[in-house]
Amino acid sequence: MALELSPMTEADLPTYTDIDLAAFADHPLTAVLWPQGRSPTDQAHLTARTRQTFLSDPTAHLLKVTDPGTGTIIAVAEWHRCPARNDDDQPSSNEKENNEPSSTPKLSGEDPMPTTEWAPGANVRAKEFFIGTFHRTHAEVMSARAHWLLSVLVTRPEAQGRGAGSMLVRWGVERADVEAWPCYLEASERGKPLYERFGFRGVKSMEMDLGPWGREGVWVRNTGMIREAGGSAS
Repeated sequence: MALELSPMTEADLPTYTDIDLAAFADHPLTAVLWPQGRSPTDQAHLTARTRQTFLSDPTAHLLKVTDPGTGTIIAVAEWHRCPARNDDDQPSSNEKENNEPSSTPKLSGEDPMPTTEWAPGANVRAKEFFIGTFHRTHAEVMSARAHWLLSVLVTRPEAQGRGAGSMLVRWGVERADVEAWPCYLEASERGKPLYERFGFRGVKSMEMDLGPWGREGVWVRNTGMIREAGGSAS
């Protein structure tokens, strides 16, 4: 039976967190960000954060791919529709001095979360450094441009190669093409070939040394990638 793509429901959010855990279990950065592993308490915290996005972020589109033969969700994605910003959207000098937020949202994911909002088992210093690097790269590359952002795409390891990832990428690029907007994402080395097939190209390389975090000689390479509107797929 053909795989099915549909919006996530609130009841699906714990599964989203579980798939994310499974998909990155062997990634070298995971051991740095979660030195003791992700506990049930951490998983619940992450699900609560995703629930906040699901319920309160008007830019967010959370999607799932289900195997109808088993009823199992095998892949999930989080796309964000990020409208253009102009000078009026920037914080005023008074807001900056008083640390008061502008009434206009920033780029989705532009700044790292406050320390108090990290899960209890997280390596906060590592999270702030690595996640902050990804967020700053996104803001630097896209600046004020309107775009669609693919912030998350994860597939159960045992379900990779069945086309679920392609379905989730295609959902977003088709909507971006309708609006003649570009798409942006940050890809691991493992994920890059999928995105390149949809016309994404690397524009910013992020090479991060895990040595200072106890992983001597280990580097992580991520790539900021853009697909301009109408980018050809192979």
